[in-house]
Amino acid sequence: MRRVIAWLFFLMIYTSVDAQRIEKPFVIEYKSGYLTLTDSLQVNLLTKPKKYHPLKDFEIIVTGDIAFVNFFESTRDRNAKKLGANFRNNNTYTDFSQQKEYHQIQRHELNNQRLLVERNFPALQFDMYQDSIKILGYTCYKAMPAKNNYLNAVVWYTPQIPYPVSKHGFTGLPGAILAIESFSHGIRYVSIASSIRPESRIPKKPTKGYPISGKEYVEMMNKVIPENVRAAFTNQ
Repeated sequence: MRRVIAWLFFLMIYTSVDAQRIEKPFVIEYKSGYLTLTDSLQVNLLTKPKKYHPLKDFEIIVTGDIAFVNFFESTRDRNAKKLGANFRNNNTYTDFSQQKEYHQIQRHELNNQRLLVERNFPALQFDMYQDSIKILGYTCYKAMPAKNNYLNAVVWYTPQIPYPVSKHGFTGLPGAILAIESFSHGIRYVSIASSIRPESRIPKKPTKGYPISGKEYVEMMNKVIPENVRAAFTNQ
């Protein structure tokens, strides 16, 4: 019942909002770091207390039926002109027309082999709420992955950018996710959109790595990775 009410609310908002829609191709750049539990959701409040930290900055390029998630490991990654041509660990190439995602795994634990994982879009469901915030001038609404999903996070999406993209690839929400929050042991991990602008780069479908299906990859991970970590690849 809550989901039905949330969707009715969304439709009312969507038809009345003065949408700042952006046309493809475009890029969303995200900054990642930590916030205190009481801080407001703002990029300028992010902190990175150590030189090495598990949260990486990244960008999502959307052009045609393709979305490409590019994580920044270095200045070279940030300035890469041929997206997908060079091997980058954990980047995601999403083909909406084929309903497929391609993940690059730089070295697998069992045989030190480069892998190119192809899988179907994960079937994600979200509980949607009326809470809203502004990010870069876009009105974003709160959603939380349903309990049967692997994501343990709060996301903020905007129907004003009506493309279902996020750090995790295809999401199933009716708009781009501009902020992701997760919580663990009193720590708040956050990625927030810092800029949205037109884009000229065209992502290429990755080709490096031994081709393997999502199902086969799960079978490999079963040997080395705990169940709660590998759950992200189980919806094949």
